[in-house]
Amino acid sequence: MLRSVSDNYTNEAWVAKYDISSYFMSINKTILSGLVRNILETNKSHLPYSIQRFWKIISTIIMDEPTMHYHRIGNIRQRDSFPKHKSLFASKIGTGLPL
Repeated sequence: MLRSVSDNYTNEAWVAKYDISSYFMSINKTILSGLVRNILETNKSHLPYSIQRFWKIISTIIMDEPTMHYHRIGNIRQRDSFPKHKSLFASKIGTGLPL
């Protein structure tokens, strides 16, 4: 990306790197689903398969609640000591995406 915005490093370009605290844990799945659905609808003529085929896979991934069907391995104290703002177990229902 840097190469393209700087015309192959011939022009000056600036980069900003941000880390939004607990970003993935705060994503609203319903809003994200709507945004992705709009992108699919807008680009449907460029898709190699039907929107329904893509949507089934994407919505399954987005709307999944991994805290409802996980297999814990290791020491539970390690999970309990993990910062709450970085855990799906502390996220509101309908929010949060696994990394």
